[in-house]
Amino acid sequence: MSDYSPADSAVERFPRLTAPRRTWRAMSGGARYIAYTRISLQLIGVGMLLFTLLPLLSFPASRELPVPGLVVAGLLGLVSLGLMVAVLELHPDLNSRPRREVRPFFLAGFIFNLVAWGFSLVLVVADLPDGYRVLGVLGAVWLLFNLSLTYLPWLRWRWVWLSGIGLVTMALSYRITSEGVAMLFWVVGAAALVATVRITLWTIELFREVEAARQTEAALKVTEERLRFAQELHDTLGQHLAGMSLKAELALALARRGDDRLEGELVELQRLARTSMSEMREVAAGYRGINLATEVGGAKSLLADSGIALEIRGDALDVVPRDRELAAWFVREATTNVLRHSDADQVRLRLGPEVVSMSNDGAGREIRALSGLKALRHRAEHNGAQLLVERDGEQFTASLIFGGNP
Repeated sequence: MSDYSPADSAVERFPRLTAPRRTWRAMSGGARYIAYTRISLQLIGVGMLLFTLLPLLSFPASRELPVPGLVVAGLLGLVSLGLMVAVLELHPDLNSRPRREVRPFFLAGFIFNLVAWGFSLVLVVADLPDGYRVLGVLGAVWLLFNLSLTYLPWLRWRWVWLSGIGLVTMALSYRITSEGVAMLFWVVGAAALVATVRITLWTIELFREVEAARQTEAALKVTEERLRFAQELHDTLGQHLAGMSLKAELALALARRGDDRLEGELVELQRLARTSMSEMREVAAGYRGINLATEVGGAKSLLADSGIALEIRGDALDVVPRDRELAAWFVREATTNVLRHSDADQVRLRLGPEVVSMSNDGAGREIRALSGLKALRHRAEHNGAQLLVERDGEQFTASLIFGGNP
C-alpha cells in the first residue's frame, strides 16, 4: 500500500502556497514557540488598536470630526501599527535566527510614538471641539499600549517610563472622560503588558537554553561515541598485537634454532593477524560484540604462550549478565597490560557477581601510565562500576567492582 497522500500532491502542485506550512513543520520545538510568541504579540497589538477605536463610535461628538482629521488620525495609527509589527518581527529576542537589524526601526518607532503621544495629549488639553479631545484620549491610550508592548520592555528604566507616561495619560484624560476607574484600568493594563512581555522573553530564553543544551548533549553523544569507537578499536587490536608480537619473537627464536615448530607458530601468527583484521572490520561496522567466557579463554591461551600461569577462581557465569560485557573488556585490557608492562610468572583471575579482579606478581619494574586502564575506568564509571588499581611490592592488582561500592 502506498503512503502517498493528497497532501503530498498539494505540496508538489503548489510549492509556494505550501512553503509556510513546510517551513513551520521543519522548525524545532523552540523555534516554533518563539515564532508563535512573536505572532501572538503582533496580534495583541492589532487587537488593542481595534479595542481603542470602538469607543470612538459610541461618542456622538466624534461624528462631528472632519474627514481630514480622521484620515490623519488613521494614517498615524497605521504608521504606529506598522512600526510595531516591524519591531516585533525583527527583534532578535523574538527570533530563532538572524534577521535584519532592528535598531533603526526601534528608535524610529519609539520616537514616533512618543511624538504622537504628545500630540494626542495636546488635542486633549487644547481648546478644541469635544470630538478632537476624545480622539486625543483614545490616541494617547492606544500609544500607551503600543509603547508598553513594543518598546518599554526593552528599556532599562522601563517602569519609570511607564509610570510617567501612564500617570500623565490618566491625569489629562480624566479631565475629559471623568472615568477615573477606566483610566486606572488602562494604566494597570499597560503595566500588565510590560510584565507579560518580560515574562515571555524570560521563557524564550529558557527555551533557547534548553535548545542549546540539547545541541550540546547531541555533540557530546557524538564525541562519546567516537571515543568509545577509538577505545574499542584500541582494546580489540591491543591484545591481538601483543599476541602477534610474542608469536613473532617466538617464531624468530625457532627459526634461528631451526626448530620444526616454526611452521605451527607462523600459522598461529597468521591466524591472529586474520582475526585482528576481521574484528577491526566488525568494530568499524558497529556490529562487534564481546563475550566474557571467550575473553577468559583467550587470556589463558595468550598467557600460556608467554609462559605465564593463570589461576582462575570462579566462572564467567558467576558474573551478572548485565555486567559481563564490561567484565570482558576488563579481562582483555588487564591481560594486555600483563603482557606489555609486567614480568609476571603467575596471574590470578577472580570472577564473581560483585567484583572481577586480576593480579600478577611481575610489578617489580617501574610501571608506566596505563592508558588502557584509564580509558576502562571511564567506561566503568559510565556503567556505574568502579575500577581500582593497587600495588603491593611486586604484586599488582586491578579490580572491577560492580555497583560502584568498594
